[in-house]
Amino acid sequence: MGTKRARSRVRGWATVLTVTATLLVGALAPTPALAAAPTTAAHALTVSVSVSGTRVVGHRLTGVVRSTPAAAKISYQWYRNGAAIRGATTSGYTAVAADVGTELALGVWATKPGYATTPALVGVWPNIALGTFTSSAPTLQGAAKVGATLTARPGTISPAPAKLTYAWYRSGTAIKGATASTYKLSSTDKGAKISVRTTATAPGYTTLVKASTPTVTITAP
Repeated sequence: MGTKRARSRVRGWATVLTVTATLLVGALAPTPALAAAPTTAAHALTVSVSVSGTRVVGHRLTGVVRSTPAAAKISYQWYRNGAAIRGATTSGYTAVAADVGTELALGVWATKPGYATTPALVGVWPNIALGTFTSSAPTLQGAAKVGATLTARPGTISPAPAKLTYAWYRSGTAIKGATASTYKLSSTDKGAKISVRTTATAPGYTTLVKASTPTVTITAP
């Protein structure tokens, strides 16, 4: 068995890992594509792996592998709580809702004819956090008069939410049953100011609520 030296550095949410590995036989289970690779050879590759990124849903983690001598092929596999993530076999991985609260790691295999396959398991990122939306406030269109219909225009939300809901307010108090994107002003609204709040939700993301600027005081028709 060889040796592994690891150095980790954390800046806020970003995590950068460097691993030097020499023939870590048995450190990772070989993929079927690597099963035929030689397990004994006169030489072993020296591999360093750096991984950077933000451990938040919607953000991408990226691994860069360097080997001495240069590897002919490098294979990747990302892991969630120790289990391989299906289809996550490239150098980059974007955290998804299923990763919230879990630990992620990257496995790499460096191969070269005449050299032993060098596997290395790199980094553990605990407690992947919920993603966040960015959005401007919704706006209102329509006359501020009894009988008119106000229409809510949501702000630009990124990423696009799975669900967007509306709630209308009369002088700061929620109007019962007013949950559509439009609201028809009634005599009850006369003398009040109307506003709307949008709520953006998606699996793996923190709920975002945004409020519009209230209308001017509602007048008679």
